[in-house]
Amino acid sequence: MKIYKLNLKRLTCLLFVLYSTSLFLVNAADKTTLNSINVVRNGSDISVTVNDQPVQFSGQKPIFENGLVLVPLNSFAQALDFEVQYNDPNTVIKSLGRTIVLTNGSEYGTLEDEQCHLLNAPAQNMNGYTMVPLNFLAHYMSSTVRLSLAKGSADQTGSTSNNITAQNDQQLWALATSAIVKEANGMSLTLLGGGQFTPEYAAAVKSMLSQGWGIKTREDALKSIAWIKKDGHRSYYNEILEVLSGTTSTEYQKMLDDCQDNPQLLNDLMFVKENSEILGTKTLIGWDYSRLVCLTEWSYTAGYLSQQEAWNEIMSAAKLLQSTFTSWQDLADNYLLGRKFWSGADNPDLKTVVKKLLDDPKSPWVTLPWNLSLDISTSINTAKNGQSLSTTRSHAPWGGSVIYVWPYPPSQIVEECIYEWPNGEYFCGTFKNGKMNGRGFYWWPDGTNYSGDFKDDEREGKGYMDYSDGSEYNGEFKHSEKNGKGRYTWADHSYYEGDFKNGVRDGAGVMVLPDRTKQQGKWVNDQYVGP
Repeated sequence: MKIYKLNLKRLTCLLFVLYSTSLFLVNAADKTTLNSINVVRNGSDISVTVNDQPVQFSGQKPIFENGLVLVPLNSFAQALDFEVQYNDPNTVIKSLGRTIVLTNGSEYGTLEDEQCHLLNAPAQNMNGYTMVPLNFLAHYMSSTVRLSLAKGSADQTGSTSNNITAQNDQQLWALATSAIVKEANGMSLTLLGGGQFTPEYAAAVKSMLSQGWGIKTREDALKSIAWIKKDGHRSYYNEILEVLSGTTSTEYQKMLDDCQDNPQLLNDLMFVKENSEILGTKTLIGWDYSRLVCLTEWSYTAGYLSQQEAWNEIMSAAKLLQSTFTSWQDLADNYLLGRKFWSGADNPDLKTVVKKLLDDPKSPWVTLPWNLSLDISTSINTAKNGQSLSTTRSHAPWGGSVIYVWPYPPSQIVEECIYEWPNGEYFCGTFKNGKMNGRGFYWWPDGTNYSGDFKDDEREGKGYMDYSDGSEYNGEFKHSEKNGKGRYTWADHSYYEGDFKNGVRDGAGVMVLPDRTKQQGKWVNDQYVGP
């Protein structure tokens, strides 16, 4: 029994970290829980209600800083029924029989004596008040949070130069994989990003990404996308599944008894026990990857991803969902179970949304068959002599036009080009002087792909490499090898961050193992040589 208690302690910390970075939407109902927090931001003026009662801020008001709403903890203590004790530089919070300790200037703290990354911005003292990001209250105090701009600020008519409409059935199908979220929030199912592009809409999306995901930069967006692809909520689900594996009914009941002071973990244990056979090997792929499509769209709207990068991620996710599930209904069932796992409760409104998507004659779930081919056409007009340049125009996966080029290499500058080799490798990007140059995307048949800079057919500059074995590299390249600063992450979540030379660790760096132990110092030819 000692082993499972340690696992439950780890799950408690993992649970907190997971939900502190979970998605909540502008004007969307999220977790169904005890308290309802509503926040309206109108420029620098921020008003808050808890359970429809206004919160009075006597000494320190909420502020909007670096894309986050920061609130004074003690102003919420009575309404949310928790205690706050100050012992500079620490703030001790007691609620539901649990204790959290925050430290000024740090995003880390302790939850039941377990070190955790609790905040997406450091706690800070302002005029004697501990200021924390809004979503800390949302997820720790088990509350619904709704964050919105002042009425009318996000639906003004503006420039549509960045409006990207799906250009073909394949793109429409891919966008439809996130239709539940977008339909529930009144968003477009045909526009990349879910809405008419205006500065106000882009600002609202950036605020939502910052507050809900902790995404403030392009690097943050790429890390969040990579996290969903490798872990997502599937990882936490699998942790619980492993804890429950092989337990007797007596041991399982003891687990439930030990979790009575942690309702969320109790619900999660019961959910996995009740639904593991239904979910099977699919686990929560539908929930995770539908959210991945949404996150990618919003990252494009916020300016963190290019249109091409967004379509690459979306089409890749769509193909995985299509190969995993058998129908739109199958995907929807998985999504709803995933949301129940996240929120702790069913959402009748989303079930109504699903029914509409399945029944409405205009819905993409009705007009587009589940088994629609998502492959990019690779037909090429080949010149008989194999020497001259022959092209045909079609739709690129990211929209607009594309030129399929034959033979390789082309002798002129060709923009927005897809070239597919006979072995199944393909390149999306720009040819210059007969070679791949500039930003581009390269894909290998085993699933390995690279997105980044090219120079004279080489991976050169900054880029992201996603390997078929589950590992990834994000950093600098030279002569198609890892060279310079970068971070390589293995499938077991261990990683090395530091200097690379000719594809291997070489120079100063730190190696972090799955158990989070560190080895920092100097590396030569992929070998650690000392501090």
